[in-house]
Amino acid sequence: MYDWTFFLFIWLLVTVVGIPTILITTIIIVINRIRQNKLEANTIERKLQNIDFLLSLIKADSSDANKQMALDAFNKNFSSFDGLEVKSPEFQKRMQFITNFALLDFFDIDRVAKFADSLSMQNRNYKKEIEHAIGGALKTRQKRK
Repeated sequence: MYDWTFFLFIWLLVTVVGIPTILITTIIIVINRIRQNKLEANTIERKLQNIDFLLSLIKADSSDANKQMALDAFNKNFSSFDGLEVKSPEFQKRMQFITNFALLDFFDIDRVAKFADSLSMQNRNYKKEIEHAIGGALKTRQKRK
């Protein structure tokens, strides 16, 4: 029991078995976290392609990062109104997003005006509706102040 070879044997056994086990476990944990991060990124990308999700992100009580992310996703996925009818629910949701965007104090009026200009240039057939939505929102925003 008190023989030093016994302790040497146990130490070698723990080293030979323990260290590879710890390394393999660490590698497995890292790989699983990487996969999970990729899945979360894909989930967020899919959610950002849904206008209802963008509307929920652009609320006044959401964080600035979420508001910016929603605006970027809108510009990427929904800024073109081609093929939409004015009375369609999809068009109305996009107009609601534009109105909510213009109402936010997070975005200054110059930025909202540039956004309106870029949307109007891209969607010449809907210029009147875009300007009406943003103009009404900016008037409401001025009345609140």
